[in-house]
Amino acid sequence: MDFHPEGFACGKVVQHRELMTLHWLCEQFAARYDHLEALVGKGRGTVSLMVTNLREAGCVESRKIMEGERMWVFPTRKGIKRCGLTYRPVTPGWMSLAHIAAINDVREAVGS
Repeated sequence: MDFHPEGFACGKVVQHRELMTLHWLCEQFAARYDHLEALVGKGRGTVSLMVTNLREAGCVESRKIMEGERMWVFPTRKGIKRCGLTYRPVTPGWMSLAHIAAINDVREAVGS
């Protein structure tokens, strides 16, 4: 991963865990809060704070997509660039989100 040497992500100092999560999120295009909780091994409060920090730094956006489902988090162009990736930001449609959620579940199950 190509992170800024002083540990800055998107112009703001963030924790290593936030940078690793941002990179994973960029690879996945999107993730629900429960996927991020499983990824970092922490609860809703920790993930909420992490997402807030990344959002304030301009690295992610978050929004509720479907009623009864947890909040989704999407990397921004700035966040993708900060990770040294060349992807374009994508906000998947609701049909694609089911596929992304299934892939996230599989990655969680295999521990990657």
